[in-house]
Amino acid sequence: MLAPSLGFESETSCSASDVERYSAHMLLKEIGASGNETVQQKNILVIGAGGLGCTCISFLAAQGCRRLGIVDGDVISLSNLTRQVLYSTSHVGEPKVESAQRRCTEINPNLQVVTYPVMLESRNAESIISGYDIVCDCTDNLNARFLISDWCVLLGKPLVSAAAVRWEGHLTVYNYPYTSHARGLTRCAKPNAPTSDRSCWNHTSGCYRCLYPSSGQTDCSQNCSEAGVIGGLVGMLGSMQAIEVMKVALEMKNGNCECVDLGQPIFRPKECVLAGRMFYYNALQGSSRVFTLAARRNSCVLCGIGGIAESIEHMKTQQKSKADIFEHARTLLASLATCALGQSPQADCLPVIEVRDLFHQLYTEKRECILLDVRTAQEVEMCRLPLLSKKHALRCISMYVSTEEVSRKFEAIQAALKERADLPIYVICRRGVRSAKVAHELINTHHISNVFSVKGGLHAWREKVDGSFPHY
Repeated sequence: MLAPSLGFESETSCSASDVERYSAHMLLKEIGASGNETVQQKNILVIGAGGLGCTCISFLAAQGCRRLGIVDGDVISLSNLTRQVLYSTSHVGEPKVESAQRRCTEINPNLQVVTYPVMLESRNAESIISGYDIVCDCTDNLNARFLISDWCVLLGKPLVSAAAVRWEGHLTVYNYPYTSHARGLTRCAKPNAPTSDRSCWNHTSGCYRCLYPSSGQTDCSQNCSEAGVIGGLVGMLGSMQAIEVMKVALEMKNGNCECVDLGQPIFRPKECVLAGRMFYYNALQGSSRVFTLAARRNSCVLCGIGGIAESIEHMKTQQKSKADIFEHARTLLASLATCALGQSPQADCLPVIEVRDLFHQLYTEKRECILLDVRTAQEVEMCRLPLLSKKHALRCISMYVSTEEVSRKFEAIQAALKERADLPIYVICRRGVRSAKVAHELINTHHISNVFSVKGGLHAWREKVDGSFPHY
């Protein structure tokens, strides 16, 4: 016979169900019941509910927090399912945030899940990010990475960032103090020290612009939907992001740091939070490394001396309104003019052809032309337009040359034009980005006329011409 309910005592306010649910974490000496209670009071924002985000969201929901925000304006497609494990085939066509919210509440009914069915932009970044304690960047968009990092610096939010493409991925924590010496945007550990005093530069990890001062210096410009990615890799890195969130939520520090000044202060922290360090993993080779990163750069346009963050802090001392301060911040960030991913700077001045017009010329009028497909060999192997079948005996010279090979194989293109220089060249790719780049090169570098980029590429072909063409 059971004894009357006597309840239990605890040093924290956790309930019996909390103990049962989170006991695996509470048993860890680095966390304990009090640490778990701290974690449960945090507001966590995940930007991007794709491959990284799905796994990260799952573990964040399981380990619990006060409020979990999810930002993504996309819908689920069949091509997502190799790596986005929150979703199933029956969810195709649903908004990602709705499906993710439903799954999170199934994992942890005590969790408050807030969804933002939008893409993060300059106009909404401050209002969304400001309501959270820790931010996870789970996007696969270069422009978004700069935007998220910029606003995390301006709002003083730690940023857990991961990226993966093909077989490689990396993870780090930006805008987080290595030690208890410094926090947030405060640059010096010494009180009242001038900003030019680099000897007292704080032990805070830099921002994305510290690591990549310009978008051209990062090799992350391709996303996984364009270049491909192994599904388990994003799952591993998303799980690791959830672990770093836990450590940041517990405000773990890296202990004392050794400062080495070699023209730029570099701190070698004792291992704990991945702040000031980057974890790199190559899944094909099964190898991993941890790199030490430089601290905040003096010259960083965002968080360096005289940078945007300093300008915003100065405005706060002048008692400017919040609206004025952040409108000024948006203006300054816009002035950095990061090259937008997915848009060619030459696209506006290039001759283009709409996919419906291309269909009409190829399959209705069967005009002679050269169709230059500049996707990778792997993409062409998966699917291509039916140009050479008996059903479609087209008067079309088809060429498959990847974007990287155009200059090297230019002689083959010239040979095709040798006898029929009047033939139009239609350059096509997946979404019209690479084709615009190649068309620009053919026109301006090789001085070939009659070149057209197919607007929207094969994605637009599926949307506007033939829905049976595979989406990837």
